Amino acid sequence: DLPPDLRIPFLIAGIAIALAWYALARSRSRVARVPAALFALAFELFCGIGGLVLLFLWLGTAHMSAWRNENLLLLNPLCLALIPASATLLRERPRLTRRAAILATIVALLAAFALFSKILPWFAQANLHWILLFLPIHLAVALALQRRPHLARQ
Repeated sequence: DLPPDLRIPFLIAGIAIALAWYALARSRSRVARVPAALFALAFELFCGIGGLVLLFLWLGTAHMSAWRNENLLLLNPLCLALIPASATLLRERPRLTRRAAILATIVALLAAFALFSKILPWFAQANLHWILLFLPIHLAVALALQRRPHLARQ
């Protein structure tokens, strides 16, 4: 028997989480932004630490399954640098810097490349369901961390 096809449920979950999180993160209500900030902190910490573990397994060991693991595009060590920006979502006027926006965009683009890579023959890892779950969330984070027009330039 084949394992269940999780692509559609993971895509629906990814989009639902991303839309709900984005709405909370962009809210003017502090009550709404607290869970958004906590989720962002947990998500970025999970992705960053997961990325560090994958990077270590890839570069520091002879573990065959970890070598060239494409999930490094989703669980990215760069996410650790987004933790301070995620924490500012707790503020009434988050301090969103250009660097945070650029970094979040890079993380989202790398996750988008993971989806694009599925059409390339040398990217054969069966991780499309994980891409469909994480990509919408990374995109929502990148959009939410874009600077708002009313904020002063930093």
